[in-house]
Amino acid sequence: MVKTLNVHSTDWLTDSSFGRLAAWLKEKGYAFDYLSDQQLENVVFNEDRLETGGVAYKTIVIPATAHISLATWERLLSLAAKGASIIFEHGLPKDVPGWFDLNERRDALQSSQATLLFESVEDDMLKAKLEGGQILTGSRMEAMLNSAGADPEALVERGASYIRRSHPEGYHYFISNLSDQTLDNWVPLATPFQSAVIMDPRSSDRSGLAATRQHEGRPEIYLQLQPGESCIIRTFLDREAAGTLWTYLQKDGKPVDIKGEWNIEFIEGGPVLPSAYKTGQLASWTQRGDQEALRFAGTARYTISFDMPDSLMAEYWQLDLGEVRESASIRLNGKELGTLWSIPFNLQFDKHLKKGKNILEIEVTNLSANRLRDLDKRSVDWQKYFFVNIFYKNFDASLWPLMDSGLLGPVHLQPMKIKNSLENYEAD
Repeated sequence: MVKTLNVHSTDWLTDSSFGRLAAWLKEKGYAFDYLSDQQLENVVFNEDRLETGGVAYKTIVIPATAHISLATWERLLSLAAKGASIIFEHGLPKDVPGWFDLNERRDALQSSQATLLFESVEDDMLKAKLEGGQILTGSRMEAMLNSAGADPEALVERGASYIRRSHPEGYHYFISNLSDQTLDNWVPLATPFQSAVIMDPRSSDRSGLAATRQHEGRPEIYLQLQPGESCIIRTFLDREAAGTLWTYLQKDGKPVDIKGEWNIEFIEGGPVLPSAYKTGQLASWTQRGDQEALRFAGTARYTISFDMPDSLMAEYWQLDLGEVRESASIRLNGKELGTLWSIPFNLQFDKHLKKGKNILEIEVTNLSANRLRDLDKRSVDWQKYFFVNIFYKNFDASLWPLMDSGLLGPVHLQPMKIKNSLENYEAD
């Protein structure tokens, strides 16, 4: 049965050998890019790596396929002869696509393949040596990648996802904790480094030197990432980075709930600013019965006064806003703490909280979905261009459900302290 290509499902890709191999590579922690036959023409082998578009790679992997163009086969063979490792999943393709000069191209492919002398190096893995490189084939993908010098990033075993790019002195990593567990441990990196810097992508002024070590022959870095949290790592291969140490914190006691009466004032947006109100229980502003709040898109300021007893003062604090729809700018006693626009909606600080009375202000901005919903429910002609939905029908937001908006909480302060010792990797 022929599958129709469409944008609403991806089984035509994910159920193919190409899609299955891509999913396996990602799951195992291998960094890779996709390469077309045309792009292959611009790939060169330089010393010990394949290069194209300013990016270096260890190997080229061809998913299981029955057909390959003669030009692509000859190009891959040429790169292998110069020193590259080329991997064919399960086996070599046996035929060429298309009908033009079919017999001639088929004979050329089969004759070229017949010149390769494969030897068994492991179960289900064959290797043919060329002048400088090798052709690998079989079902043991991990062993073939290892033979080609491609190492996975073990951090994926910790529930993290990453993007890795080189820079002149080392590598940049963008690491996200996509699991539902806090990552607080040593994490190995596949690339060597002498030092590393951690940067918080949510704050332009929060960075520091990472704790690093060599463990069982691998370089490791200590990371603390809550579920949903990300960081940027910049490693240096041959020098010690300068700067202050990254602050590793741990909880130091029970959290302090921010309770009392919240004053909510709508300060910017439209179509009309809803009325201000007070509440002791945080919830979506769409639940309070104000018709203007149902269609409002903009910003509301939440203000609360609370007392901090002397006995609860800590070295550091983590302010946790709970659930936020959708972004929040925070001030404590008139001082800016930062802006949060993604989970986890919390931040750490060591200043501005004082004994006695404190004023916390949180400006929360929602999405425009409820505003669009209202416009379409009232048949207002607001579209400046022709919009369609994913099914290529006229765009209509009138049937959308109301989206929660504002600060939903709960809000609390967590006492924190410097983490004096970093656990061993095996501690978990």
